Amino acid sequence: MKKTFRLLCITVLATTIATTSVTAGAKFEVDPFNAHKIEGENYVAKAVFDGILIENETTNKAQYSTQNKVPGTLIMDQTFSNTANSEKFFADALNGAIYSYQWHHGIPNYMNAPLADTIMYGGANKQVMHQFGTSINDYKLRTVAFAGDPKENYYFSGWNLDDKDTYFQRDAIFYEGLDLTDLSEKELDQFLINYNHRYLQNSKNKKIVINGDTDIPQQRQPFARISLTRDTPLFKREDDGTFSFAYMLEKEGLYRVYGTDGYMYNVGGHHYVLRQDYHMNHYVGRVMPAVEVPLYTANGDIHRMIRTNEAIRVYAYDDVNDRFEVGGGYYMENTKEVNYIVGLIRFEEDTPLYEEGKQVGTIPRTSKLFIEGLEDGKAYFPDGSYVMFDRSIMNFAKN
Repeated sequence: MKKTFRLLCITVLATTIATTSVTAGAKFEVDPFNAHKIEGENYVAKAVFDGILIENETTNKAQYSTQNKVPGTLIMDQTFSNTANSEKFFADALNGAIYSYQWHHGIPNYMNAPLADTIMYGGANKQVMHQFGTSINDYKLRTVAFAGDPKENYYFSGWNLDDKDTYFQRDAIFYEGLDLTDLSEKELDQFLINYNHRYLQNSKNKKIVINGDTDIPQQRQPFARISLTRDTPLFKREDDGTFSFAYMLEKEGLYRVYGTDGYMYNVGGHHYVLRQDYHMNHYVGRVMPAVEVPLYTANGDIHRMIRTNEAIRVYAYDDVNDRFEVGGGYYMENTKEVNYIVGLIRFEEDTPLYEEGKQVGTIPRTSKLFIEGLEDGKAYFPDGSYVMFDRSIMNFAKN
């Protein structure tokens, strides 16, 4: 005889709320070393370099075009070829740092501040620079800049040097909807490894699926947890829909999930974790059998026996086959001997216990009991009994 199985209740809103989600990082369309002509002069724009006005001398430059005119972070990685001019530049790399300016409606927009103050026209813009390596052969200069209110979808950058040799190579990638300027060098390196633009592009139209549901609105109670195998960035959704870096979540941590948005987990309030397929997973609860029961392989063979009261994580419930997916293709059948647990309640006061609408007992104060689900204001136990869930006298800990 199988037992009725309750999932933690998920409220689906009838009204769709428009939000700006993180979208894929896009490789820039780059037109390197090709100045646009302005009144016959071969330069990008005027700019102030360390207080000295430079005209017609910014000959090493590039135009970067994004797919959309939206906020995001521009990351430029610059490496150098082994030439005499490269050596000259490398000797004082940061003093020759990038200065950028935007072309606005075909007219040069003269910036009166270096990149250290602003990179793109408009918005609450931020910029940082990182250096890597100790010699010209392994040196890299990384510029990380956030455009909060871009006026166009293309930008120019140049160097305050007047020689025309192409002695450096620059790769530019735009991460739409993300502010990455507050990550340390190490954290940003890790982010770019895990969430490179190819991964983000492939993830653009993907959605996290939990028990068959996607884009789950934020719930009052957590309905899942994510486990991490490496340090992972935590982002905060700002009022304008962009995501700013909050801090790093530590690997091997377990974090509560209150909702999903595309390929992001809501882990409480305005905070989100962008899913990384190979270094995180979510689970919705645990099963604890009252007697020994089989653990099956994907082919239906018995892999081993699960011991009495052995807690096994459940990653999904298969309602078609009425079984618990426990990872790696293994599953357990939903039988009366298997108790599904979503969390633990600690009772701060004596609390009435109900069955089918009638009080059948009282749970003493200070008791700690596992529950099978939360639904319609009730916390259900594995035997079908329940209490009326009251946050003021109960502390719920997600499994």
